[in-house]
Amino acid sequence: MPPIRNIIISDDQVQFTDYRGVTKTLNAADLNPNLDNTTKVENFVNDTWIPANVVGYQMKIHVFQLNPLRFTIGTWNLGMPIPNNWWIPLV
Repeated sequence: MPPIRNIIISDDQVQFTDYRGVTKTLNAADLNPNLDNTTKVENFVNDTWIPANVVGYQMKIHVFQLNPLRFTIGTWNLGMPIPNNWWIPLV
């Protein structure tokens, strides 16, 4: 289990507290207006924001819609493979 103490997801925002007690918040309002579709937002968060803000574990988001921003988050221990389409429930 990745070392995360708390994750709060709401429309347009995610806030998480890591094992060090450090809280990080991503607000949709803070995203560049050029990120105007789900793919652009997802790529920015996964490729730029997460690497700059997440330490000691892996995190990915999958964006379902913009305005309001709705997404899901997956977390993994370092070195664990992240499955393709991880956000799709196994039935």
